[in-house]
Amino acid sequence: KLVLPNSLLSQFARLYHGQAHLGRDAMIRSFKIDWFNPKFRHAADVTCHRCIICQQMNAGKGTVVTLSHIGRAGGPFSKMQMDFIEMPVCGGLKYVLVIVCVFSHWIEAYPTRRNDSLIVAKLLLRELIPRFGFPVSIESDRGRHFDNEVIKLLCAALDIEQKLHCSYRPKASGLVEQMNGTLKSRMAKMCAATNMKWPDALPLVLMSMRNTPDKKIGLSPHEILMGRAMRLPAVPANALVNITDDMVLDYCKGLADVVRSFSHQVEANTLPPISDPGHTLQAADWVVVKKHVRKSCLEPRWKGPYQVILTTTTAVKCA
Repeated sequence: KLVLPNSLLSQFARLYHGQAHLGRDAMIRSFKIDWFNPKFRHAADVTCHRCIICQQMNAGKGTVVTLSHIGRAGGPFSKMQMDFIEMPVCGGLKYVLVIVCVFSHWIEAYPTRRNDSLIVAKLLLRELIPRFGFPVSIESDRGRHFDNEVIKLLCAALDIEQKLHCSYRPKASGLVEQMNGTLKSRMAKMCAATNMKWPDALPLVLMSMRNTPDKKIGLSPHEILMGRAMRLPAVPANALVNITDDMVLDYCKGLADVVRSFSHQVEANTLPPISDPGHTLQAADWVVVKKHVRKSCLEPRWKGPYQVILTTTTAVKCA
């Protein structure tokens, strides 16, 4: 075999890469038939890495970014997550708007006929805000019923911060997605056991979820908000304190102390935010972005290249 000079490595690497865009291993096997140079592997790596077509078409693994934690809010109903779930049509009702308090995990669910922005705005103004006050922020996915001018103007007028989660990242809405699964599972079981229609079973399922203790905290949403367990048929009547007019003030003081202690217990189970970057990308780097939907198998798997202009610990912004 002939020994290839180092000065010709890059030219030969481009030659063996060719119009067929061979991968590194295929290039090395073809090169070893007639030539020898131990540094050709590195030259093949560099050539494949710099080839724009290969970067766009190859499956690749992409850059794995460490997920941050969804921190708890500063208090009940200050941070909310909402999402729509689709149900079988019953009495004209087809959708359920699910809203969850991030702090207490208290869940509200409203059956609707449509899933559009006007329904969301109406339920926020007529149901949620009159009962629980104005939240500091509302989080949701980027569905058309949430990411539109109506909701943006509503949040701006009410001084509510609207946060839209990353596309194709269901874990960003992890809390409400988990509640959606639990809600549908319990509703299916209750409908099967009682032959009730799902709109009739929904209030009972919500009651069950509000009274179920959290696995990590050990408290139910009802306990976090009310300072006591929910009264159920299995609980003796004399287990609860009977309140008279003279005891109202003392009860309110005691309730405030209990709620404050429960809030400390909730905050103690909150994971700290991630301080170290979950990636190695920096501003001015060039990247390709994965295409999650392709019209045909011949389309590139990746878009770009794009230049990184901003970075955070969990995300990057491209030009």
